[in-house]
Amino acid sequence: MRPISLKLAGLQSFREPQVVDFEKLCQAGLFGIFGPTGSGKSTVLDAITLALYDKVERAPHGKQGIINHAEDRILVEFTFEINHPEGRRRYRVERLYRRSGENTVNSKSARLIEIADGGEKPLASEKKRVDEEIEALLGLTADDFTRAVVLPQGKFDEFLKKIKPLERRRMLERLFGLTEYGDRLRQKVDSRLGSAVNLLASLQGELDGLGDASDQALETSRKKLEELALLADTASALMRQAEQDSREMEQIWSWQEDKEKVDRLLQNLQEREPEIEALRVKLDAAQRAGKLLPYLRETDEAEKSYVDARLNHTGITERLGLAAQAAEAAESAYNAARLQRQSEEPGLLEKKAWLARALELEKQAGELKDEVSRAAGDLIVLEGDKENSAASLLKLQSNRIGLEQDILRLKGEIERSRVDPARRKRAHLSLLALQKWQGADKERQLASSGRQIKEELLAQKRIELAGAQAALQKDLAVMEEEQARERRQMEICPTDGATLQRSLRELDSLRFQTVAIATLHKAIEEASALSINRNDLFEAAREAASRTGESLAEAVKLRAEAREMVQALEERIDGQRLRNMAFHLARSLESGAACPVCGSKDHPAPAATGGAEDLHVLEKDLGNALAGAEKTQQVLERIQREESAGTEKLNSARSSAREALDRLDTLKAEMDSARGKLPAELIGLPPEDLARELANRESDLINLRRGLEEWQKKLQEIRLSIKASESACNSAEVALAGARSACLGAESAWREACDREQSAGAGAGKYLADLNSARRDLPVDMIEEEQRQIDLLDGQRSGLEKELASLEERVLKAGLEADTLTARDSDLSVRIYKKQSDLTSLQVQLQQKEGEIIAITGGQPAGDLLVRAESSLRELLVSEEQAIEKKKAASEAKGLLEQALAAADNALSTAQKRLDTGLSRLNESLDKLRFVTRREAGEAILGDHEQLGMRHCVEDHLREGARLAGISRSLEEKLAGRNTTPEEWQSCRERLDIARQEQDKALTARGAAAAEYDKLIGNNSRWRDLNLRAAEEGSLKERLGILRDLLRGNAFVDFLAEEQLMRVAGDASARLGQLTKHRYALEVDSEGGFIIRDEANGGVRRPVSTLSGGETFVASLALALALSAQIQLKGRYPLEFFFLDEGFGTLDPDLLEVVVSTLERLRLEHLNIGIISHVPDLKNRLPRRLVIEPAGASGTGSKLTLEMA
Repeated sequence: MRPISLKLAGLQSFREPQVVDFEKLCQAGLFGIFGPTGSGKSTVLDAITLALYDKVERAPHGKQGIINHAEDRILVEFTFEINHPEGRRRYRVERLYRRSGENTVNSKSARLIEIADGGEKPLASEKKRVDEEIEALLGLTADDFTRAVVLPQGKFDEFLKKIKPLERRRMLERLFGLTEYGDRLRQKVDSRLGSAVNLLASLQGELDGLGDASDQALETSRKKLEELALLADTASALMRQAEQDSREMEQIWSWQEDKEKVDRLLQNLQEREPEIEALRVKLDAAQRAGKLLPYLRETDEAEKSYVDARLNHTGITERLGLAAQAAEAAESAYNAARLQRQSEEPGLLEKKAWLARALELEKQAGELKDEVSRAAGDLIVLEGDKENSAASLLKLQSNRIGLEQDILRLKGEIERSRVDPARRKRAHLSLLALQKWQGADKERQLASSGRQIKEELLAQKRIELAGAQAALQKDLAVMEEEQARERRQMEICPTDGATLQRSLRELDSLRFQTVAIATLHKAIEEASALSINRNDLFEAAREAASRTGESLAEAVKLRAEAREMVQALEERIDGQRLRNMAFHLARSLESGAACPVCGSKDHPAPAATGGAEDLHVLEKDLGNALAGAEKTQQVLERIQREESAGTEKLNSARSSAREALDRLDTLKAEMDSARGKLPAELIGLPPEDLARELANRESDLINLRRGLEEWQKKLQEIRLSIKASESACNSAEVALAGARSACLGAESAWREACDREQSAGAGAGKYLADLNSARRDLPVDMIEEEQRQIDLLDGQRSGLEKELASLEERVLKAGLEADTLTARDSDLSVRIYKKQSDLTSLQVQLQQKEGEIIAITGGQPAGDLLVRAESSLRELLVSEEQAIEKKKAASEAKGLLEQALAAADNALSTAQKRLDTGLSRLNESLDKLRFVTRREAGEAILGDHEQLGMRHCVEDHLREGARLAGISRSLEEKLAGRNTTPEEWQSCRERLDIARQEQDKALTARGAAAAEYDKLIGNNSRWRDLNLRAAEEGSLKERLGILRDLLRGNAFVDFLAEEQLMRVAGDASARLGQLTKHRYALEVDSEGGFIIRDEANGGVRRPVSTLSGGETFVASLALALALSAQIQLKGRYPLEFFFLDEGFGTLDPDLLEVVVSTLERLRLEHLNIGIISHVPDLKNRLPRRLVIEPAGASGTGSKLTLEMA
């Protein structure tokens, strides 16, 4: 812990806020706080303890009388750092106090804040929480802090001389965090012991729950698993064959069902042909009607435009007549409104001006009434204040006389309660001597009793030490015998674990290769049969493709012949038609008339015959030829499809045959590779011989592993026994060490008890002589009563003096208040006279204003009259403006309607022309697109979505027919003439179900056996682990039991505290030797107190109470420095500062030089030391000084100044 800064205000002699920068002050390691007596040097330490622990050590009740007499509050802020293992952490504690009485204060606020790089984090904001957090953070109580860290006046030698040994040990426990080794350590041991007992019970219960997990049970389970695995493999092979047969038959059955479904769908498509033809006709009409759609829309729009134009023209004509009548009425209304305004407006304007003057007068009169009312109220209040002031003055004068009488009475009582100084000194010295003698006599009795107890304890510890030594020798002999058994067992090991694991890996590899070779052998046989089958299919497909090619050539030849015949008939028909036309033309010719072809009027050789009957015969022959050509085309297309399907089937058969051959070659290569991985002596063996060789090797390896497991089990048992023996030896060694330590401690305690008894007797005799010298004729039993009487009188006098000071202050305040009341009475009289004059003047002005208002308004409110006049004026103006607006609107409406009528005439003429044009174009289009009426064309129109749906329906019909025909051909090719009956298919499925059931049974039995075997393997391993852990936990339980017995009570904590006190005393003794030139040394007696060893007088030991003032200071300083150097806050954080406020004035110059030199050397130990003193020589020696300027007579508080050498 290291101080950073301190801020204080209102504490004792400090008024204004003062700040101590400890970071600068501690730069040199050693610093001093200097100032005259009473300047406030010790107040700096008081501020630190007040900030941390809410108390000032030297103040009554912790906080009484600490506030400055001129202030109403105290503020303290202390910032400090702790060197935490994770880095330095900075904190600030703030406290604010308010005055609650003459010498008392109350806490108003308290906060503890952690200061980090990211900002400030509040940790506590209530007084109680702040106190708890500070003590938890530092691990020190307020008393610990003022005994070991900040030593105020009167507390310096407390740790050395005044506190009792038991309290000193408790303080050391807190300072050094030894409580961890008391109840907490005992609780941890008890908890671990309970856990060990519970774990032992749990392990035994788990062993019982495992059942029979022995090696014999494991071997039986393994053999059963091997038998069931063989049965399962056989059932699986049968199952695979049944599944293959079922899949092939299922595929044929599926293709048969699919073929029937496709044929039914083709029949359904043929039945829908008439419906599809009707859709085609409807689509054709819709396409023709779609071309008429623009003409129909144009005609409809023209008719609608004509009707709208006719209606609009009629409506505008009617509205124009009404608008003319409205314009005439608006002109008449405007003339009447204008004449009324010109006649009434002048009178209303004059009346409005007089009423505005009356309204202003009313406002002024109202303000005067308010001023009159306020003046009258103020006058009443002033007269009441004057009467109250006079009564208060009379009462105050009466009280002052009574207070002066009480002051005279108190002064007499104070004088009677004074105590004679000689009497006071004798009582004080006698009481101190009595207390010292009583304490020394009590120590003598306790020392004698302690010596007897230590003797008995020493004898008991010696007996326990001998027993522990014998137990250790016995356990060592047992452990050596078990170790010899282990060496003998290691010599007969059948094999090592690495060799066994290598054999297991080789056996697993052989098992895998054997299974792979058997599987490949069967697969090669199946692949050979499949290759032969697919070659046969390929030859059949090739022959069918050859036959189809011949048929295709014949069909092409027939189609060519049919086309030639059709062409010849068409040429003959064309010639015959020309002759027919010439015959009909010749029959229409007349002599002298021009020929319509050549224009000649002569017709010498007209055609004689038309040949109509020959043309009819030719057309019939052409029809027959076309039918024959279509039939040959259909035959050709069918053969082409067959040829395409045959080619595809041939390619598929060729690919399948090639794949089967490749598969066979691959399996043969895999077989060669698998046999190549076998050992050389097994490569040529068939699969059956390989299986027998594998079984023989497995049997040999199982026998070898069983022998190794039995050897390992026996070795494990021996090692468990060795561990138990080692655990017993360790426990015995712990017990022996504990007994030896306890014996040495008891012997040392007995010797110290003897020395303490001798020293206590000498001290009691000396204190008795001092007591008799101090009391003189005062009886011993009256010493305490005499001191109580003196304290009672002092208390009475103190109370009377405080009461006297209070009465004098009240008399002074009463005089000041009387002067104030007299001056106030005179001031009130003047103010009452002035207020009366102002009231009379205001009343006269009010009467004048009210008379003028009545003359104008006749007693009526001016505001109402003014409102009515203004309303009449506005009504006249509004009426005229409204008439103007109506006149203007009527005129504008009439003009707009006249313009609209002209536009309507033009629109009507245009619509008539557009309608005539549209009807003409529509009729022409109807004739052209073969529609009789406009209604017929409209009904034929279909929407795009509907046409698209019909088109899709027709196309889907054609596409579905082609798709189903293709599927049917594909299924015929897949079946290839194969078929199956329902009875055959059902029989195959039944065989598959039987094979599957047999396989499920075999696999279930094997799985159950495997699960049981796996469980036994885990249970066997767990059984061994549990036995080993049970032995270990049993040994741990015994050791924890011994440790629990050693930790009973607080013996271990007391031992650690005593050892820590020894370390502190040793360090303090070394420092004391440096300070006194090795004249004195410090030791700890058997009761935990301190004694001085006087090396200059032959090493005689004497109580610390015999030291002089200077010697006490030096010894206390050495002890305090040693204690501060070893303190660890919370047992973890080093203490980094130390304050001292006492004693340097009692040192001679030589000793002062030694002390200061020693303190300067402590800078090397990372300890900052602060000294509070008024010694000039000490001030000149220190490199950093905080100088305090005392409070001034003018009321200013103490000031702080930092000086640096």
